[in-house]
Amino acid sequence: MPYKLHMKKYFYVPLLLLFITTAKAQFPNDCANAITISTSGVFTSNATSIGNVQEVNACGGREHNSIWLKIIVAQSGTLGFDLMPLDAAITVDYDFWVYAPNVSCSNLGTPIRCSTTNPFLAGLATNHTGMSGSSNALSSGPDANGNGYVSWLNVIAGQTYYIAIDRPHGDGGFELHWTGSAGLLPGPIVNPTSDYMIFSDATPNVGLFNLDAKRSEINSDLINNSVDFFTTLANAVDYVSPLPNFFANTSNPQPIYVRVTNRTTGCFTLTQFNLVVSTTLSVNLDSANGYSVTANPNPFKENFNLDLTTSSGETVGVSVYDMLGKLIDERQILPNAVSDWQMGGEYPSGIYNIVVTQGDKTKTLRIIKK
Repeated sequence: MPYKLHMKKYFYVPLLLLFITTAKAQFPNDCANAITISTSGVFTSNATSIGNVQEVNACGGREHNSIWLKIIVAQSGTLGFDLMPLDAAITVDYDFWVYAPNVSCSNLGTPIRCSTTNPFLAGLATNHTGMSGSSNALSSGPDANGNGYVSWLNVIAGQTYYIAIDRPHGDGGFELHWTGSAGLLPGPIVNPTSDYMIFSDATPNVGLFNLDAKRSEINSDLINNSVDFFTTLANAVDYVSPLPNFFANTSNPQPIYVRVTNRTTGCFTLTQFNLVVSTTLSVNLDSANGYSVTANPNPFKENFNLDLTTSSGETVGVSVYDMLGKLIDERQILPNAVSDWQMGGEYPSGIYNIVVTQGDKTKTLRIIKK
């Protein structure tokens, strides 16, 4: 069912629970690369300038530093929004244009709502702008004219709308709060996500994390949804530089942004967790839950064994990486046979990261061969 938006109420979704979709690795400063917004939240992007095409020339304004959005109506009703720059300075000025339903980017036509009011020149109390049920205006602006707000829309399920947001004065993110009784198509559900903590005493504050082990925790339906990881919120929005399954943190703790994408609709949800490296064994969460792995001896000269404590009968995956991240050894072992395996004889001297996985549990070890 669509997510219902009730009139005159804000549905603020915290910074990292934003439902959106976009073409991968294409910045949304052209209509063709518009991002489909599905609910309220904080929005940020790597997009700058006007993109490849100057597509706006109406309401006394044009594109300078734009972001294009697309909305799909799932439930008929009234639809408005509040657009609030993250920078509250009155000199920060954001404009917008809303185009008629079901138009194409190649034939946008004249916008049906627009606001190009400059809040500083107009003497307004805030730099907010948008569409609301308390306004009858179809346009606001330019410059000192108007109060930044225009009348909201009466929308019908199945309609799509393009919205161009320009930032002539200011280039940061913004909060977008939908108002009214209409509903927009939601993105995938994400489960509450805990921080990912590992133990490492070989290199303080640095560890090798198996991000793949977090996927099923975040969303269990990996047939219909994909789960990808990023180092910044803007990269997650734009699908820029997704992280590999195994990732060595660059700060401690390090925030990781997660994008859960519906493979059919393209809508996705963003959430976040932290990578944490500890040098104290007592905070090893896996050990506290009856799952632990150690390597002996460490350092080793010829071979080493893994000692596994587990209550599960699932197969154990062992992957060994050198310090450049290259996979040099990989095995699938039954849990009762783990301690019988001799490993490391063919490795050259050096430092290695071992990732041991069993089901949704993961332990990363660092070993040294003399």
